[in-house]
Amino acid sequence: MVSNVLGNDVKANVSLEPLLDFWELKVADKCEHMAGMFNHFKARISEIPELTGDIEDVGVLNEHYDILRPLMTAVFPPATFEKEILGALTPCTFEPFFVSPEFQRIFIDN
Repeated sequence: MVSNVLGNDVKANVSLEPLLDFWELKVADKCEHMAGMFNHFKARISEIPELTGDIEDVGVLNEHYDILRPLMTAVFPPATFEKEILGALTPCTFEPFFVSPEFQRIFIDN
């Protein structure tokens, strides 16, 4: 929990559930190859307790970048990922947990 400007506690966790729901409902049923990829990553995520439910420590996502990167292609197009300034940040605290190389270079490395 973090406090907002009014001093109220605000939940600022990340969850992969909405991303997995999107894949299941909008991507996997349209292409058997994408369905296979989705099922593979969903099974892997289910074996890693820290990736299920609310993720309070977004650092854990860096440890599982090999899972997150393909799933995030639904959000950030691979064709422009290397050149665009793109980032996924936690709500309220704006902590980046998935960023493009350009985002990394401009906002984090400097």
